[in-house]
Amino acid sequence: MTPFLYAMLCATLHYLGARAVITEPLWRRYPPEVAHWARCAACSGTWYGIMLGALLGWGFNLPFLGLPGRHLATPLVVGLCATWWTPVLAWIHVYCLFALAGLDQPAEEPSDVGHPKS
Repeated sequence: MTPFLYAMLCATLHYLGARAVITEPLWRRYPPEVAHWARCAACSGTWYGIMLGALLGWGFNLPFLGLPGRHLATPLVVGLCATWWTPVLAWIHVYCLFALAGLDQPAEEPSDVGHPKS
């Protein structure tokens, strides 16, 4: 179950940090470099995976695919796996949200993402 937990948390953190309406006041103010990183599910997912691998692995001793939670490689392996699963799960998440809203296609992302509103 821990791989599922790591994957869901990575995708959720990516969504909250780059697309969620509730956190929009925060991510709209990101500097361009941070906004670019946050919108990239693979980029941000990698770092979210490393952080979660360290936090959950070391802090709660949660294993990952046979690695003990407190193994030095656990955060790195979680981060590498998150590079793949975060974009996949983020796409599924956004696709399902648009389907629930009755929209055929996602709206175009505004070009001013990462810049404060004037």
